Amino acid sequence: MVELHNTTDTLSFRIGLYNYRGYNDQKKKQFITSLVRSVNLDLLLLQEHWLAESHLNSLANIHSHMVSCGMSGFDNSDVLAGRPYGGCAIFWRSGLMASVTRLTC
Repeated sequence: MVELHNTTDTLSFRIGLYNYRGYNDQKKKQFITSLVRSVNLDLLLLQEHWLAESHLNSLANIHSHMVSCGMSGFDNSDVLAGRPYGGCAIFWRSGLMASVTRLTC
């Protein structure tokens, strides 16, 4: 967790980063939910959620006060052999004034 402080305006901003290694694990979902709640994160960066594009909407269930934007690590047309891979997501507190544009590269 990183906590940023603005020295002139007493602004505090809490950021968390987590390598998820598979979103469909119930214990990991509970951990992230409790992390967001207990640490009072403003921004959470997740990597390696292993979700397909068609399942990204499940990220909205992390916490009721967080908004999310994510992308898959693989194309829906890919034939997967073994476990899925990649993916990242950004969550921010819904009270923050944020404008998000998803860039595909």
